[in-house]
Amino acid sequence: MFHDSHIPLIKWFLAIYLICSAKKGIPATQLKRELALGSYKTAWYMAHRIRLAMQEDQAFCRKFSGILEVDETYLGGKGQGKGGRGHANKIPVIAIKERLSG
Repeated sequence: MFHDSHIPLIKWFLAIYLICSAKKGIPATQLKRELALGSYKTAWYMAHRIRLAMQEDQAFCRKFSGILEVDETYLGGKGQGKGGRGHANKIPVIAIKERLSG
């Protein structure tokens, strides 16, 4: 799905989230607006590729259930002369895992 794409990976994952969390789907025009994409054609391409992947794997948009473990972090070094907990210009990483009962 991401092969030979100039679109940043974070935008792909945000698009997947938006499409999977919308009850009746999301039009490419809204995807363009929400992700600040350059053109409608880019938004349509992304939505089309995501929908094709969803056809191949029906469990793609399965909702989580039960107890979940969620954690986030930001990757990237500190800027020179900057301290603190700022996360500007860092890559966000989010992990979600379903906890097995028992």
